[in-house]
Parts: sequence; C-alpha cells; structure tokens
Amino acid sequence: MKRMIVGMSTAHIAIMLLLQNLGSKWIENAAQHRSFIFNTFIFLQLFNEINCRVLDRSLNVFRHIFGNPFFIVIWLGTAIVQVGIIFLGGEAFSTVPLTWQQWLVSIAIGTASLPIGFLIRLIPDWFRQSTVTTLHPTPGQLMWQSAIGDVQRSLAFFTAIRRARRRQSLRLSDQSGVAQVGEP
Repeated sequence: MKRMIVGMSTAHIAIMLLLQNLGSKWIENAAQHRSFIFNTFIFLQLFNEINCRVLDRSLNVFRHIFGNPFFIVIWLGTAIVQVGIIFLGGEAFSTVPLTWQQWLVSIAIGTASLPIGFLIRLIPDWFRQSTVTTLHPTPGQLMWQSAIGDVQRSLAFFTAIRRARRRQSLRLSDQSGVAQVGEP
C-alpha cells in the first residue's frame, strides 16, 4: 500500500508539473490551460480510484468492478459533477469550458493511472519481509482461528450463565434472610 501511495503520488506530481510547464505551449489561453490541468488532475484521481479497489498485488483491477454498486454510482457521479464544474463552474471554480480535443487528451492522460498502477504492483518487495501469512492465512490458520473463536464464545456464554445464577442465588438469600458467608 505504501508503495502504491508513494508511486502514484510521484507519478501524478510529475504529470501535473509536466502539464503546468509544457501545456502552455499547446493551450495558449491561460484560463483554459488551468481548467485543463484541473480536469486532468480529477481524471487521474478517478482512474486511480479503480486502482485503489485492489489492496493486494493482484494485477486485474477490473475484477468484480460491477460487484459494488456504490463504487459505480460514486465514480460516475464524480465524473458527471466534473463535467458540470468545467462547463458551468465559471468564476466559482475558476474554470472555462474545454474543447472536445482537450477533453479527450485530459481523459487519456487520466487513464495513465491504470498502467502506472499496474507497473507499481510489479515492483518487488526488497525492503521488507513478506506479510503473506497475515494477508492470506492458510486453511490451517483459518481452522484454528475459527476454533479459538468458538471457544471464546462458549466461555462468554458460560460466564453469563454463572453470573445470572450467582445474582439469582444472592437475591434468594437476601429474601430468606440467610446470612452470607463471612457476615456476622
């Protein structure tokens, strides 16, 4: 996860700096240039959200992508709001509408998050021990964890029964007036 955070932030900063310095040669209008950079940044983040769905080293980030409808709704909602901000944001967001070519280039640069994430996942872990056992327990570990959980639940159940019996016996002894052990 640290590798992904550091790798993606480095890549996104590099792309943003490149667009800031070289994009003005391609887009001469300063307001459109700023809107283009903002739009590209948002699409880099949107496509990085797809990368972030997978926390392990799995290379297929699209696996079960439609399994979480909340993710799809939020992702599409963010994209729609971004279109609205660029076209309707005006002075509130300091944006101006982009041409369709600028939109295509902005989205294409945004999709760069996907192959960058793929490449980052290929980087081996030289600097730390493998944590495969904690991330992916073996069937034997799962069986022991299950058995330990069963024992803990049983102990909690019997403790609750003992407490209830003790309370009941204390109530009965108070009602009958029998002195407790250790009382005068």
